Amino acid sequence: MSLTFGITKPSFLINSRNRKLLTDTDGDFTHSVNVHNFNQFDQIALISAQIPKSWYTFHSGNNHFTLTEDGSSVVITIPEGNYNAINFQDDLKDLLETNSPNGYKYRVEFNESTLKFTITVKLNGGVQPSFSFSGCAPHGMFGELPDTTTSFSGDVWTSNHQVLFQATKYVTVKCSMAEDHGRVGGDTTVLARIAVNNTPDAGMIEWHTPSLEEGARNIHHNTNNCPRFSLHDDCDEVINFNNHHVKLLILLFKHNNVPELTLLRNLTK
Repeated sequence: MSLTFGITKPSFLINSRNRKLLTDTDGDFTHSVNVHNFNQFDQIALISAQIPKSWYTFHSGNNHFTLTEDGSSVVITIPEGNYNAINFQDDLKDLLETNSPNGYKYRVEFNESTLKFTITVKLNGGVQPSFSFSGCAPHGMFGELPDTTTSFSGDVWTSNHQVLFQATKYVTVKCSMAEDHGRVGGDTTVLARIAVNNTPDAGMIEWHTPSLEEGARNIHHNTNNCPRFSLHDDCDEVINFNNHHVKLLILLFKHNNVPELTLLRNLTK
């Protein structure tokens, strides 16, 4: 419990290290929230968050694309890890040549001025390969749009857009206690969407709610003392934090208590 100007309100520090089940992870876990009677509150808000930016650039949810050569297709899996355009070009060349259905040879170059890849194919007998990206594929790292197929021309392929190795721009925090009614999106369990593009890899995302009223969500009527929390990337995949812990500070309060809301609003400024 926390004391605010003489008003006692239940706030809880949710630490993924203290998750309840062995099958839980730092990105998807249950956590105790000990409240005697949830009926005395109707609002939940995420007040602040500490989120390690410890997920990989390429991970199991976004590391597949399809290479097609002369009607033969193969799904290529990029090994999980952190990459930028410079260190990815040599790995991409190896992946293409290792997985080529017809033994084609590839040269991969990254232009630091245009921020685009250029790939040249050899020993292809005039056949023009293609790349396909579907679902949560790494299209941005290739400088392509989602759910597209892009082909070589004259044995050369160049990114149609600048590459983007910031695959996740927002972390979406969800909680089974919340009932959003679509204010944030179709998923009613969303507590907040947190921009992460200004935090470098291996850094710590420090977030505070800009507005208690805008950040508050209705409490689900079936709430229990061990709700589930989860954190998702832009493809709605649960994030793998690689054994680094997430900390979330949540607050419960009554929406129509005007004096209390005024005091709580001052707290979050």
